[in-house]
Amino acid sequence: MIKKVYSLCLLALLISSCSANSNFDSVELVGNSYEAGSEWCSDFELTQDEVHSFFVKAEELTASQYHNEYDHIDCFVTGTVNYKTSSCQFKVWAGATAELKCGEKEYLLGCKECEFTGAQ
Repeated sequence: MIKKVYSLCLLALLISSCSANSNFDSVELVGNSYEAGSEWCSDFELTQDEVHSFFVKAEELTASQYHNEYDHIDCFVTGTVNYKTSSCQFKVWAGATAELKCGEKEYLLGCKECEFTGAQ
């Protein structure tokens, strides 16, 4: 009996750890932009729902993962999002990565399952 209860508790814990990241809410887009020399990005835009979906699916990355495992594409959108209890500024790049600044704390995020078409 104890093994069954323990197994059920372990299963519940595993399922909850695989659930979507619910620490992000109140996404507000400010604009879209691109790095110098990347004028081809001028029509890149993401909707508020696409950005929120990115944050829900994203995981925190090390600097090495951010630079080595993801493509850097010069197009991005900017805005604010509430993360945990902080209001943060973000830059979500077309390569499905993001830089998140919450006060003095900075995060690098990536989403392997996200694909942005971005052209509106």
